Amino acid sequence: MMSNAKDQRIRLIIAALLVALALIRLTFHASLAGRMDSIFFILIGSALLLLLIPLQYLKSFKAGGLELSLDQPQVQGAIAGLSLDRIKNKKVQEHLSRLKDQLAAIRGSRVLWIDDHPHAVVGERRLLRALGVEVVTAISSEEAARVLEEDNDFDLIITDVQREGRTYKETGGIPIHEGVNFILHLRTKQTDPVIAKLPVVFYAAYDWERLIEFTSRARSLYPPPEITNSEEDLIPKVVKLLAESRSTPIHGTKEKKATPVRGSLRYVAQGNEVDDDESSGGEEEEHFG
Repeated sequence: MMSNAKDQRIRLIIAALLVALALIRLTFHASLAGRMDSIFFILIGSALLLLLIPLQYLKSFKAGGLELSLDQPQVQGAIAGLSLDRIKNKKVQEHLSRLKDQLAAIRGSRVLWIDDHPHAVVGERRLLRALGVEVVTAISSEEAARVLEEDNDFDLIITDVQREGRTYKETGGIPIHEGVNFILHLRTKQTDPVIAKLPVVFYAAYDWERLIEFTSRARSLYPPPEITNSEEDLIPKVVKLLAESRSTPIHGTKEKKATPVRGSLRYVAQGNEVDDDESSGGEEEEHFG
């Protein structure tokens, strides 16, 4: 209650200041009639909106148990880091507002982002982190393959198109388009079904026609990757894919099995050393791991 009363007082003060500015302009800028009218009405209109629209709708929205405020420092800092102009920043916020139902679902998601210039996408990565998404980076296909070999628990891959690599030798693709070659290899050669079917987004600065052309081979395979060349399109696209991925059950082919003990294992039993081969009649003993 104290917080609500404080917020209301702040709104009234700001609205009063806007009205005062409008009256000052009306008094001292009478000679600039045309310009005066537009600015005067903008100030008055802003004051009315501030008074009529509930405060929570001006700065935040809720989805289930999640409340994401667009004025939170981590969200604003991430959006500012995209180096977008004011209009595009507003569009990113509008996209997020429309996707509020999916935002609760994507918290805890994990993204593997492959780009040989990771510093160039730090703003986008920070925005995803602000939305509760863990981002793991790799600067090459080899590094990405090692990450996936050790950990297949990802919901999405974001990759560039152009970087150096050797996967083209197996896919017959264009050498410089290693990002596309890696996804082709992932879709056709990967034996882990979880990894092979991970959703993919190609994110590159090419114009739309070239991006479509360069990624056509990868997009001909199922599931087809998404493509984008703009920051304001990337974030909502990633949110939608993550929400869909998180709602889809994972069906692996491998089952947890007992791991056999390799070699001779000696242990102490009642003060005496016993060889496990002897204690089991020469048969291999198993333990669970």
